[in-house]
Amino acid sequence: MCDEISYHEHLFSGAALNLGKTHLLLLKSNSEIEQQIWDPQTETVPGTTIKFSNRKLTDFGKEVNHDIIHWWVFYKENDIEILLTKTSSTLNSIKRIREDLFLNKNTIYDSYESIINDIKKFAETHDAEITELYEYVNWLNEKSLYAPSILFTRKVWRSPRLKYERYQVITDSIDEDVLKDCTEFALGLRDEPHDYTLLKIYYEIDYERWDQDPENHRGTPFNHKDVVPFTFIQIQKNISTYFKYICNSLEYIISKIEEYDETVLILPPQNIYVSERTKNIVRIATVQIDFELSDDFPPKIIDQETTKSKIKKAISESILHNADLVCLPELSVHESWIPEIKDLCKDKIVIAGVNYDNQKHNVCKLISNFAESITDQFKIYPSDFEEGDEVQSGMVSGKKIFIYQTKFGKISIMICRDFPNLRHNLNEKVDFLFVPSYNEAKERFHEDGHTHVQNYNSYVIIANTAIYGGTSIFGIVNKKTDFKKMIARGCKDKNDNSYKLCELKAEEEGIIVADFNLDYKAYQVPTKINPSSVTKPVKNIQKIIF
Repeated sequence: MCDEISYHEHLFSGAALNLGKTHLLLLKSNSEIEQQIWDPQTETVPGTTIKFSNRKLTDFGKEVNHDIIHWWVFYKENDIEILLTKTSSTLNSIKRIREDLFLNKNTIYDSYESIINDIKKFAETHDAEITELYEYVNWLNEKSLYAPSILFTRKVWRSPRLKYERYQVITDSIDEDVLKDCTEFALGLRDEPHDYTLLKIYYEIDYERWDQDPENHRGTPFNHKDVVPFTFIQIQKNISTYFKYICNSLEYIISKIEEYDETVLILPPQNIYVSERTKNIVRIATVQIDFELSDDFPPKIIDQETTKSKIKKAISESILHNADLVCLPELSVHESWIPEIKDLCKDKIVIAGVNYDNQKHNVCKLISNFAESITDQFKIYPSDFEEGDEVQSGMVSGKKIFIYQTKFGKISIMICRDFPNLRHNLNEKVDFLFVPSYNEAKERFHEDGHTHVQNYNSYVIIANTAIYGGTSIFGIVNKKTDFKKMIARGCKDKNDNSYKLCELKAEEEGIIVADFNLDYKAYQVPTKINPSSVTKPVKNIQKIIF
């Protein structure tokens, strides 16, 4: 029987191999996301020395919350329309495959080789459909290593998923033997990681013969051709099950997209895990540079070379002053500059207002070297200029506010007009609320910044263009003692009684740098006798003009 397994070599090319590549991507994605979702632990039965293995959800696992498809559609996917288009088209292809499964129930096979030849013929007949499935999964994989797992979730596959899941794929490179195994799985030729369907049927029939006549079992001739029809039935069942659950997964993705489209405009804030917090005192730099946007839509940076030079200088200066996190203004960065910004980042985070994407989203990115594929924040409330009219469509609004758990605390980004409209959604939920802006109405934003820090336990950081000025930081300090020092250093105006601690005026280019305490966001009352022992929420404020 083992010799007949060699016929599988006929399948390791063309459309059949593409199906194996598809399954390999699904298993790699599943292995990776399962490792991130679960934290394996060893526990002891109370009152005994008996130990047992257990696993608990990680913070990332809680974010996914047992429904990877919902998580991806609602909180990770940045282009719902393209996902819907590609998913619907791939679903139609899988339906055509299911309608024309290679097997004819009335066909009687007299050899295993003839089954393999028909499987190959079936794959070649449906080369276009299999290629579309492979390209769809590969497209997801290029978006994120986690993305292909939406076609292989426990929620959809349930128990049939177990036999595929037991085959662990964790290598970064595609091993030829692993690819062959995946091809056999997808085509129903394997029933378990170490069991071929053919051999499984052989042993089942052999055991049944032994059960019926144990004494004469070994002496009774066994016609191997008897195994072929039953093997065919099991392969038929396996491959039918495989495409059934691929089909069900695609249908569930579409249902989640439809649910997403019916959701109210603004969803509740969604937590995004980047890393564990590692610092209690975080140094923030907020940037103000003179740059101008075009009057056409979507607006573009007019002088890109000069603006790029200013951005790089501001980041370098911020890092020179030991800033952990740097905030840039809205629409101040062209996406092509991101690799150079990453090179400057080191172990820092840069919040960058980036040019519009191809779907007309106003985008803000978290750029770092220690985390990949961080979900972008899209602007939700357009400015008057960004709203569409009868002549042309305007900005495409986001639907979600993200709370990013980073090593520098919990942060959220509200791009320009989102701040006054949505800041109440984040009451007591974040350490920092960053407001990248290109905004003339700075006074209103300053009023909101003061009100927010006065009423809620968080800091507000605004970055704006030097054309309008108003880049500033907000936090609770002791007005009697700290305000005088800030006025003396030129950070505050003499008659400003708000919790705006430092501001860059119009036409000033530079940065504001300060240390923020994540554990104590308000000054201590009553004041301690020894001034050196007082824990200040905000200190070491510097206003640096270029």
